[in-house]
Amino acid sequence: MNSKKILLVEDDDIIRQVYQHYFEKSGYLVYTASSGPDAVAYFQNQDFDIIILDIIIPGFDGFHVIEKLKENEKTAKIPVMILTNLDDDKFVKRATKFGATEYLIKSNTTPQQAVEHVKSLTS
Repeated sequence: MNSKKILLVEDDDIIRQVYQHYFEKSGYLVYTASSGPDAVAYFQNQDFDIIILDIIIPGFDGFHVIEKLKENEKTAKIPVMILTNLDDDKFVKRATKFGATEYLIKSNTTPQQAVEHVKSLTS
């Protein structure tokens, strides 16, 4: 068991449960949040190896979450993998500019492929 910690930020219950299952099956400890404010509260109080983040979430969007993450010295180096259905170059560029390490489109990515991307970012 690798016991690396993931914060999975996804507001859709079913999608969140599916991804959580795949990551846990691969040995990760998975914490979940369903809104921007919840995500920020989590990473301010926990250490994570990676954050998997949807962009369209309640409270405030994923870009704001990345901003909060990167402005804090303690959390600034945590890799962020965007997992969203916003398939548009302007969002990819914005996420990269904000510091996202990876940008995956949910409809083009299986949960197992997402696990492989996380493994490559956390090894």
